[in-house]
Amino acid sequence: MEMIKLVNGKGDIIERKKIDYTPNIKIWELRGWKPYVEPKPEPKIDNEWKKEESIIDVDSFNNKSAKHKKSKKKGK
Repeated sequence: MEMIKLVNGKGDIIERKKIDYTPNIKIWELRGWKPYVEPKPEPKIDNEWKKEESIIDVDSFNNKSAKHKKSKKKGK
């Protein structure tokens, strides 16, 4: 007896028989249930090989909406 895991929008997971799910796929999807796909584990990164974080935030230089002080020169 083959089982299938289903997940809804809230994140609840249920397990049902695949025989019961297959002929009623449209009904399950209308109710918000879809097959659960298990997330793949992320590979572990050694502390020695971590990418060094830059001290200066590059995005702040490229961000045009950031407020920068501009000095105004008065001409005579």
